[in-house]
Amino acid sequence: MQSNSSTPISAQYPAGDIGMPSDEILAEAIRKEMSVEAISAERETLTQASKARYEAGDRTGLPAPSGHYMAGDAAGMLVLDWMTQAERTRFHVLALALPTSGEEQEAARLRIQARIAARRANKRDAGDQTPPSAPGKLSH
Repeated sequence: MQSNSSTPISAQYPAGDIGMPSDEILAEAIRKEMSVEAISAERETLTQASKARYEAGDRTGLPAPSGHYMAGDAAGMLVLDWMTQAERTRFHVLALALPTSGEEQEAARLRIQARIAARRANKRDAGDQTPPSAPGKLSH
């Protein structure tokens, strides 16, 4: 896939359907360009646009429904069925760019270790700053 210097790589899509190996490359580029909050917000925007099309009943320019019988929300609507192919691909690539549960667990573990290390350092520093006991008194 050729990179166009005026278009960020995250805005370029592979030719074909969802699940292409190039999706991983795009997802990695998106991770570098966008925060998790921005990725989630864009997915929500795509979802809202899809729901608006569903409510309007406008399937103009949309691919055939994916055939997920009884899948979707309480109304029986699958948001992907009301997205254009470009929106489906973007939605998919954005999902790949989100952190996995394993990555989230690792980040949480590292944050906890950093807090413990900071707490130990504070205790060590506080121990160095205690005033010496008065002469003739035993310290406990």
